[in-house]
Amino acid sequence: MIDSDPAFISLCAARLGALQAREGVVCIPGNHDHYTGARQVLDGMRSAGIDVLLNRGKVIAPRDGGFALLGVDDMWVQDARRGRGPDLPLAQSMVVPDLATILLAHQPRFAEVAARAGIDVQLSGHTHGGQINPGLRPLDLFYRYVSGRYQVGSLQLYVNRGFGTAGPPTRVGAAPEITKIVLVAG
Repeated sequence: MIDSDPAFISLCAARLGALQAREGVVCIPGNHDHYTGARQVLDGMRSAGIDVLLNRGKVIAPRDGGFALLGVDDMWVQDARRGRGPDLPLAQSMVVPDLATILLAHQPRFAEVAARAGIDVQLSGHTHGGQINPGLRPLDLFYRYVSGRYQVGSLQLYVNRGFGTAGPPTRVGAAPEITKIVLVAG
């Protein structure tokens, strides 16, 4: 949500807090939120009424059969040995078993862990779709999941390109993206 400057927390929180959603607005932290100061970023989101799914789960639309919406912390926390990082079993323990599950995990590479844990859908970002792709996508050399839909075992993974940038403030061959996903029973 926030690249590196905590001065933008209140603006971002106000904009996200103004969104309307029947079951509420949720978020998870990404690596840049941690660079900025995750506690400060997440407190700002909470103060705007946003439900932070930090290694948490909740049931969406339980009256209609519902599904489990889970969120985990960013893998950078664990990789950098700066804390616990993602705890999918903890998030799963907060919802009844046997519901369809959607996981919010910032880094797409977490899909391999999620697939082994029986998650149905994972929504991720992190890669910016490669951000600078001059006729080819260099990030494909380093990342397995860069942009779009992937099948990882029985898990469906969708990687959103996002609309911000990291490093140079430009995009080439990776248009900004806001994704609308419509869920249907069946």
